[in-house]
Formats: sequence, C-alpha cells, structure tokens
Amino acid sequence: MLNHPSPTLTCLLLCLLLSASGWKKAAGSLGDGRKIWQQPKPDPVIKDQSFLRDTFPSGFLWGSGTSAFQTEGSWDQEGKGPSIWDHFTHSNVRDELATETANVASDSYTRWDEDVEALEYLGVKSYYFSLSWPRLFPDGNAKGLPNTAAVEHYSRLIERLLDKRIEPIVTLYHWDLPQVLQERYGGWKNDTLVGLFEEYAAFCFKAFGSRVKYWLTMHNPYLVAVQGYGTGVHAPGETGGPAVFLIVAHNLIRAHAKAWHTYNTHFRPAQKGKVSIVLGSHWVEPQRGQATAANVELCQQSLEAALGWFANPIFGDGDYPLSFKMKHGALLPTFSPEEKLWVKTTADFFALSFGPNNLRQARSLVQYGQTVTPDLRRVLGWIKLEYGDPKVLVAEGSWFSEASVGKEDTVAIYLMKRFINQVLQAIKFEGVQVFGYSAWSLVDGFEWDHGLTVRRGLFYINFSQPNRTRTPKTTAQYYRRVVSNNGFPSDETSREIKGRFPCEFHWGIADSTLHVHFYPFSPQFTDHHLYSWNLTGDGSLRPVPGVKMQTKRAQCTDYLAIRGHLRLFASTGASHYRFALNWSLILPQGDLSNVNTDALRYYRCVLYELKKLDLEAVVILYYPTHQAPNLGLPGPLQASGGWLNHSTVEAFQEYAALCYQQLGSWVAYWITINEPNRLIDVYSNWKEKQQAAHNLLLAHAKAWRLYEREHAGNPLLGTRYEEKQSKVDYPEEMKAYLEERARVMGLPGSPLPSFTETEREELRGTLSFIALNHFTTRLVSPYLHTKGNFQQKQPPDHGCLILSDPTWSSSRLGQALVPQGLRKVLNWVSQRYGRALPIIITASGVDDQAPVEDKLRQHFLTSYLQEALKAHQLDRVNLRGFYVWKLQDRHAPQFGLFSSTHHQSKAKASIAVYREIITHGGFPEDNAVKSCRNSVTTLAPLPVAATNGELGDRTQEMRHWGLKPDRSGHGEPGLDGTGFPVPRCHSSSIYRCPVAVPADISSQCPVAVPAGSSFLCLVAAPAPFPRAPLPDGSSSPCPIAVPAGSSFPCPVAALAPDPAPVDVPTGYSAPCPVAIPALVPRAPLPYLTAPSLNPRIQYPVPLRRPGRLQFPLTIPALVPGGPVAIPAGFSSRCPVAVPAGSSSPCPITVPVGSSYPCPVAAPAPFTGALLPYLTAPVLRAPSPSRPAPVSRAPLPYLTASVLRAPSPSRL
Repeated sequence: MLNHPSPTLTCLLLCLLLSASGWKKAAGSLGDGRKIWQQPKPDPVIKDQSFLRDTFPSGFLWGSGTSAFQTEGSWDQEGKGPSIWDHFTHSNVRDELATETANVASDSYTRWDEDVEALEYLGVKSYYFSLSWPRLFPDGNAKGLPNTAAVEHYSRLIERLLDKRIEPIVTLYHWDLPQVLQERYGGWKNDTLVGLFEEYAAFCFKAFGSRVKYWLTMHNPYLVAVQGYGTGVHAPGETGGPAVFLIVAHNLIRAHAKAWHTYNTHFRPAQKGKVSIVLGSHWVEPQRGQATAANVELCQQSLEAALGWFANPIFGDGDYPLSFKMKHGALLPTFSPEEKLWVKTTADFFALSFGPNNLRQARSLVQYGQTVTPDLRRVLGWIKLEYGDPKVLVAEGSWFSEASVGKEDTVAIYLMKRFINQVLQAIKFEGVQVFGYSAWSLVDGFEWDHGLTVRRGLFYINFSQPNRTRTPKTTAQYYRRVVSNNGFPSDETSREIKGRFPCEFHWGIADSTLHVHFYPFSPQFTDHHLYSWNLTGDGSLRPVPGVKMQTKRAQCTDYLAIRGHLRLFASTGASHYRFALNWSLILPQGDLSNVNTDALRYYRCVLYELKKLDLEAVVILYYPTHQAPNLGLPGPLQASGGWLNHSTVEAFQEYAALCYQQLGSWVAYWITINEPNRLIDVYSNWKEKQQAAHNLLLAHAKAWRLYEREHAGNPLLGTRYEEKQSKVDYPEEMKAYLEERARVMGLPGSPLPSFTETEREELRGTLSFIALNHFTTRLVSPYLHTKGNFQQKQPPDHGCLILSDPTWSSSRLGQALVPQGLRKVLNWVSQRYGRALPIIITASGVDDQAPVEDKLRQHFLTSYLQEALKAHQLDRVNLRGFYVWKLQDRHAPQFGLFSSTHHQSKAKASIAVYREIITHGGFPEDNAVKSCRNSVTTLAPLPVAATNGELGDRTQEMRHWGLKPDRSGHGEPGLDGTGFPVPRCHSSSIYRCPVAVPADISSQCPVAVPAGSSFLCLVAAPAPFPRAPLPDGSSSPCPIAVPAGSSFPCPVAALAPDPAPVDVPTGYSAPCPVAIPALVPRAPLPYLTAPSLNPRIQYPVPLRRPGRLQFPLTIPALVPGGPVAIPAGFSSRCPVAVPAGSSSPCPITVPVGSSYPCPVAAPAPFTGALLPYLTAPVLRAPSPSRPAPVSRAPLPYLTASVLRAPSPSRL
C-alpha cells in the first residue's frame, strides 16, 4: 500500500514542494476557464484570428515523437517480455486487429539510427520517445536485474541524440504495461502498481537521468483508464464501466505523484531536470455558437470530465473537479487532505496531447451536447485561465491520414499548418507560455486500435516490405521548413502596398438578372377616372360619373422601383453597374414572334436613369440560373434540347440583335454569357457537358460578330482584340486529359466535339476584354485514376481532389477568403492570354450574415483590392475594373451591400469601406482624395508585346498614348516609369518634394556639403522616375521618388541664391527641392557641386520667383567661442541658439569658406575641440511628426516630408 506523509508534516511538506518545484503563484484560478466562452469569440477576420505570419520565441523546442510499442518492433527479441498490447493484438481480442500486430512495426529497435537521421533531416531540437517497461524489466519488477540489452539500447539512443544536439524528452510509460503485471495484479486496478511504477521510475532516473533533462511519467492517462478499462477499445480490453476506470485513473494519478516526489527528493538536486505528465484533451464550443450560461457550464464540464479529471489534482487544488465529483458520486475515489497536498503541484510544466484519439472519444463520451472542434489555440487559452499560466509543452500535436494516402499527404500538411499556427496565436495573442511543440509522429507506426489502417508519421514506411525504409512525406518537408523558419515569417506577398488605380478604372457593383417591375407607382398611366373618397363614411374610393381624365404620359421617373434602386447604387460611390437581362422574359417563345415590349421599356428606363446619373452600365445578355427546369432559357428552347441543340445558338444571336438594337445606345459594355463553365455542370452526362459547352462558345462568337458588324461604331464600346490566335481549339491540356480518361474507361473516339473551319474563324479573337468572376480559391491534389474510380462511366471534370486550407478564414457558407488567390489568377490569365487584353473582375464578394456590421465583407474588400492593386502595379497586369457582388440582399443577410426591402434596405458598414477606397482611388500614401477628369472610359488594349512574362516594347506603348520617346526609349521628361504622362515640376512652380537624390544626379547647389550633414537644395533628377504624391495634398505629383520611412526634416536648410533655375542636363526634369541623404562623403562629391557665393548679395535672400520656397538658412559651426568672423561682403553677427545643457550662448566663429552666418543650435556638451559639421535639431519637444534631437555629431538625419517652410522657431 502507498505510504502517505503524516498530518504533522503536511505544512512543512507543502513549503518544500513550493520551493523545490519553483511553482509560481497562479495567475488564474479553478473555474476561470469559463471566461473563454463567456467572452465574445473574436471575429475570424481580425488580425488575432486570421492566419498569423510571425515567428516563435527564440529557443523554441521543435521536436517530433514516437512511442515504444508503436514503432520499436522486436517484440520478443533480446530479452523483451510481452506487454499488454502484445497480448491484446496476438489474442484477437479485437476482430479489427485479428491480422495485424506490432511484432515488427517500424523496426525502430534495430533502425534507431535511421530515426535519428530522420530527426536531423527535420532539423528539430528534441525527440519525444518512450521507454519500454517490459523491455527493461520483462517481469515488471524493477527491484530485480534489468535487461542489459535494453539499457544499452536506450543509452546508445540518448548518446546519439545528444551528439546531434537533440534534446531527449523521455516518457516512462506509454501504455505498454508488462503483461505479467496485468495477470498477477489485474493491472492498474490494483494500487500495488503505484509502488511498482515508482521503483521502475527510480531506476530510469538513476540509469539515464544524468543525460535527460525532461521526463514525462506517463502519456495520456485518460485513454489508459477509459479505453483500456471502460470501453475495452485499448489493451487490456476490459469493459468494467465507471466503477473500474475511476479506480484506474486514481491509481495512475498517485503513481505519477509518487514518481515525481521520488525525482524531486533524490534526483533533482544533482540532475536538475524537470518532470511532468502528458494529459490529453479535446475542445468544445457552445452548441450552435450560443454562449448561454447553460451552454458555457456544459462546455466547462466537458473539459473537466477529460482534461480536468487529471489536471485539477495535479495543477489545481489537489482534488477532482466539483462537477466531476457530482456526476460520479460515491463511485469516485477520494483524496484525503494529506493526499491533496501531496498530489498538488506534482508537475514542473504542463504537457499536452492534442490529436484524434481524444477528439474521437469526446464525441461519444464527454460531448455534453456541445460542438467538438479541433481548436488547439482555445485549449491552450483555457489551460492558462484555469491553471494559473503554467509553461506548456505540446507533446503530441497532429492528425491522421488513411493508410492509402502514402507519401503525398496534402490534407495532413494543412492540418499541421493549422495546429502549429494556433500555437503561435496562443503565444502571441493570449500570452500562453508554450515552449515546445512535438509533431506526432516521426514515422508511421502501429496506431493502437486502428492498427495499420491509418498513418500519422512524417516519414512513410511500407509495412508490406521487410526493409522498413524511412521516406520523408510532404508533411516532413513542410515541417522541416517551419522548423527552419522558426514559424511563419512574413513575406512580400503578405505586406500591404500603397498606390492608386488609374482614373479609367471601373469601380462597380454586380447583380444578377434585374427584376422587372411592370407597373409604375402612379395609376395615371392607365386609369382615366376621377375618384371621390369616403363620401359614405366607409373609406372607399368611387369613380365620379361623367368625368374623364386625360391619362398621364409614361415617364421613366414614374417607376419608383428604378429610382429607389439606383439611389442605393449611387450611394456606394461606384461608377459602373453590371446586371443581366432576362432572356425568357423578353422573348417568352424564344423568337421574335412574341416580344415583351414592356420589359424592354423597363430596361431602357434603367439605362436612361443611369446615364442621367453619369453612371455606366455593363449588361449581360444571358444569365443562367443553373437550375431546372429552364436554366434561364425561354421555355420552348429548353424543351427542344436547350444548349444541346444547335438551334439555340441561332436563337441567341437573334435575341442579341434585338437587345443591341433596343438598348445599345445606353450600354457601354456587353457580356454575352455569364459563367458558361458553371452552366454545363447541370448536365449529368459528360458528353452532354462538352456539347453544351461547344454550343455556348458558338453562341458567344455569333453575338460578338453581330455586334462587330452592325454596332462597332459606338465609341463607348471596347475595341476588338486584334492579336491573331495561331490556333482556335480547346486547350491541349484539356484534350489530352479527356482523351486519357476515355482510354482508361474504354470509351471510343474523342470526348470533345470538333470545330469546323468556319466556326474557328468565327471564334477567333471574339473578345474586347476578359470578364472574370472570382470569389474564392481552392487547393487541388492529384487524383489517382483507376477504372473503378468512375461511376456510370463519368470521368471527373478536373482530375484532382478539391481541398481548402483550414487556416483560411471562411464565411458561413464555407467560402474561404484567400486574397492572394486573386492576384495569382490575374497573373495566370495575363500570362496565358497576353497583357494586351484588359481584365475586369466582373463579380467578387463574400456572404456575411451580419445585418449591419459586416466585418467579414469589409475585410474581403480591403484585402482583395489590395491584391488587385499588387497585380496592377507590381505585376503589370492590365486590370481595368473590380465589381463587388452584390447590391442588395433578397431575403436574409448574405452577399448584399444593402439589406433586403424586407429589412428597410439598410446600408451595411462595408459600403463606407468601399466608398472610401473609391474616393481615394485605391490605397494612397497621403490618403488624399483622387480627382479624375471626366473621360471616355473605353477599354482600348495597350499594344504591349509580352514575352516570357516581361514587358514589351516601351516605345510602342508610349506611341499608343501619343508620346514621343527619346533615343533611349524611356520617353520624354514628365513620364513615369510605366510610360504614363505625369505633370512636370516646373521651375516657376516648384513643389515641395523632399526626396532621396539618386547617385547619378548632376546639378548645382550653392553650399559645400560636409560629411554627416543633410541639406535641402534645388537639384535636377533624372527621368524616368515613379510617381510621388505631394506632401501638401496636391493631386499633381512631383516626379521624384519619396523614400519610405521618412521623418520630419531638421537638417540645415539652404537655397540657391540665384533666382534662376539650375541647369538641367538633357533627359532630366526641371528642378525640384530635394533633401540630400545623411552621411554624404566629403568632396569630391559625386552628385553635388558647390560654386562660390556671390559676395554682393546679402543673405538670406528671398526668392522672387512665384512658387519658390523661402527658408531661414542655417549653417553649422566648427569652432566654439569667440566673436563671429565675417568674410568681406557678408552680413553681421547672428546669435546662437543653444539647447539646455550646452555652453553659454556666445557668438561663434564662422571660418573662411563657410556660408553666411545664421542662428545655429549646437548640441551639448560644447567643448573646445574641433567639431564636425552640426545640423540644427528642433528645439521644441519631439512629436510623432518630428525626430528626437540628436545629441552627438555626425548626425545621420533622414529625409522627410516638408509640410511647410521651416521658421526660425523650428531651427
């Protein structure tokens, strides 16, 4: 029986425990874990919820792990005794394991050196592994002689790990109890095992402790008790129910505590290691997201019934959770007051196991009616709140894959990414003290009750081959990169940029088929009666006999629906409205035999009112509904086969001709068909899919050619894409794929219809711009095709599995927010089809269930438009527009910028975000409003010839804009680097553009520039150069690059005394004020010259030319003390401004060759030694717009934005 300390020693024992273990006062207390559900769950799109790009703390303990039974094999070699798991698998206790054993497993007992090589490949700093109790002591009795071969094996492993600078983290017991102890004592049901385990632990501490700094007594005792002695799923396979597994758990806790005390008393003083226990957990969220008091309490009880069952006694108050005691009553063993003190705080850190085993059991045993979810971050946050902010080691973190997955384990990569990033978020945002993470497991092994049917290893092992070669999976490669980077460092793609879209950019709203309201709100259109009201007191209207009124002529303004609809649209600030016509409404019979003139009139009114508001319309002819029975087609056309019948192609051309004729005068852009690739998905037969796609292409071509022939003179319409296609056919990749699939299935012939030569010519070049709808991004994984994969002889359309990264933020409907996906698809389209073709994002949006504060959509707009700007500015994608989907909800809150009419059409918060981006034309540096002149916004493709993704002939591009290039091909002065015209910075109107001067400047500045100074001079800068917005808010950019990270200028200021501008070399722009960078080398200067001063001019000189800046001029001093020496022709002495702590304010000596004397501020201390040139810091207290004064010379001043001319008070 276990001996406990006497009551008289209780207080002393507690004091010794607190001092020896280094246990800190709890930052939280038991029950505080409830707060994690009581607080509103953070929105998934704010910074601390989206994927975090950051690194882990320095020294973070990256690792991987295995357990002895799962991987060692050699089950009866070199003196090893059988374990309960050997007996469990050999005796066919479970039918699922009847043919599977771990006799060889991963063969790690003999291939341990290959495991170490695998750890080296990963670059980890620790290896979590377990010792085999029956291998060290076959009879389970540690008082006897150990198995020498086993001791030598583990010694070799530990030594090799230390040689490779890999920290061993050793578990004493990972479920493989010696079978003899199960047979003799009944296993962990008998408290005799508490003492036997203590003896086994003491031997291990003594044999290996000098080389092991981290010990774990046992792994996940919850599963040992519940699965081994409750459900019987694990060895020893007993099904005793709560009465048994509660006793087992009680003995496991006491066994751990006794081992900890043994180490603390006898081994810690010399070995200075740490001891803990690995506890497993799941996670739950309140049912349906409703954090009611009842649901929160059930969530707390769910955690207490698994993790808290073992953590409360060890990390809490030494006893079981109150809810757990109330649930099990008298069946639950009790701790005496002395035992509570003895068990409490018996862990030096918190070791957590979080994986599929606990989550599976939670759904069946401790769900408590709540939602089980794999959220490692939330578990770590709960542990911090509940147990006083302990240091945490994630000893097991991973998921599983089916055995058939093999080496390409794509799903596991993204689950690993999610778990590791959740740990990083817990560290950075919740402050959880996680110091290590172990990816489970190192190699594929025997997965307990699942045998070899699942895999969890980073290294693949083929269990059908005797040679258990370790082959790194894609998960190993990914984990290796994470370890090497110490997390997820930010990259260029994740950083925001500043800039604007061009003035001709389409800021749009996209809608589906526009609903037609046939009846105007005024009855005077059709009713000629005059009515009397309430003559008889019944409130009724009665026509006045004999009176006829003249009916009012119909007007577009009488359609109240149109006015209200466009009022909503205009309030968004958008310039373009994309909507679709209803084909089946305009031509109910599918031909011109029955034209709905009322519908056409309504559409004309919409277009007319848009024009009155100076807004542009983008009209879609055919918007498929993707639903039976008609797919948006007129009924007779669908009845005759729809898009499987070629006659529909001709009918579409006839319909297009009618729309062009009736509506074309008010339409700037036409789109023939919306998303034909999605439309074909409604066809079940794969040959029908291809035939429908074929006819849709032909219908588009006929409608395009018709417009080209009869309506192309309209200047508002985009011009034809003139580049000739070398071949008009389906993509070669598509043809090869479908032909291969047909061959595998044994189907004859080509699966694709063929184009005739006439059809090819009709299709060639039939587009003026690329209209692209983009909402989300998916991941793809190779799909292994076999003849049995295809059901009913239907090949998959894509030949791949469609996946989603679980770290991506997602909407309620499951749409992932992947902003970088937009940039990637824009680049792919641009590279594949050429940069000359303009691209318009004609629909993009996300569903958001919030009625007003739609934060998800706000994040979507800013992040996706950021990526669009990157594609336009950085990648040179010819992007011309972005349309947000959509204007208004139809019913419940979803995609609309406004709520539905059922909810009073309320504006959502995202409208203000979109309108602000439109107002500024993007994301400018100065946040100034963008002013664009009214211009015709036709989409004329730029004649740029692209080769291998590079820009084409810049000369051609400039000629397109009416510019005359110089001999260098870079354009005349006043062009930026893209070839677009920008305003020049003329000498008569010099802008204040403080900028960094390039090294090849050649100009004149009337001041000698000493080392360590910063001057403001008039210089000439070479062209071309990027646009640079003016700091004073002017919309006319000064053509000089302004460096990032600038601060308020406080260098010496000097201006050219000659009012005439400096000479501008050929190919250079006119002069602009420029701040010279600090630490300029001494003469000869590579980019500035200093002519002699004019002695006839008294300084400072006001600049007479309009628009020039006027500065008080500041000159540094060389020699302190004495009167001021004035060169001939110069002005008299000036006093010196001396900051606090400097010497007395006396005149200084200005040596011959210096500029005119002015007030100077000299930093302290002011000694008699020769000083290098000093610049004048700001005398007033620093503010965010100014740098702090620098006390020593030389002064490495930064150039900066000049908001206004400095005054003497600032110098």
